[in-house]
Amino acid sequence: GLNEEAIDIAFKNNIKLIITVDCGISSISEIEKANNYGIDVIVTDHHQPQKDIPSAIAIINPKCDANYPFKELAGVGVSFKVAQALYSKLEEKQDDLWSLLDYVALGSIADSVPFIDENRILIKHGLKMLNQTKKEGLKALIMESGVNYGNLGTKEVNFALAPRINAAGRLDDSKLALELLLTDSEYKAKHLSRKLSEINKHRREIGDNILREAREFASIQIKEEDNKVLVLASENWNQGVIGIIASRLVDEFNRPVIIISKKDRIAKG
Repeated sequence: GLNEEAIDIAFKNNIKLIITVDCGISSISEIEKANNYGIDVIVTDHHQPQKDIPSAIAIINPKCDANYPFKELAGVGVSFKVAQALYSKLEEKQDDLWSLLDYVALGSIADSVPFIDENRILIKHGLKMLNQTKKEGLKALIMESGVNYGNLGTKEVNFALAPRINAAGRLDDSKLALELLLTDSEYKAKHLSRKLSEINKHRREIGDNILREAREFASIQIKEEDNKVLVLASENWNQGVIGIIASRLVDEFNRPVIIISKKDRIAKG
């Protein structure tokens, strides 16, 4: 998300405008800092706003706009609609936009938004684009994932493609995934997709170990204290995967679960 370090870097590089994607609606102090630097901020986000909203020059979020009829777009869907509006305003042909629908489908499915209304349309046409994509990064990712190119559906995206992309940000550097999606080099795409598969395999191994340990802690809490809400914490748990583990335990124990990773006297959950 938007952070003060990034704003400091923007200021040092004489950046005058920051446009957020899928974040920013809760970044009140960060955007105030940007304003103090003379940097304008446009927020594009889909998360639920809090009582206070940041002092950006524009906020584009369907959950903030009472007049926008559909509230469940993913962050990538909001970005696409912004681009669509800009193309329309500038009276530009939108052919380039349609070629990006494979990304829109990938991001929307990965974000687990409801497949209704605009999302359904974007995902339907995006999957068509994905199944005939010419983008080197996506082609390499599909081949590396072992799924059938030309016959991809939501299941293949959810369980084969999206985890590999997300693994980079959870354990390593999300720039790896970005490089894959942007590259025009077949060689580089194959190299990066293999790297992401390795990271994803490592992520699964870490997740399995955390799940076993967290499951034991949860069972003890239920047996000894009959806790209605499970709060589990450890200094050995990677903060990049604890959200997934919490969801798994919710399904297993049928009660709210909070999992906390502690490191250097800072706890994140």
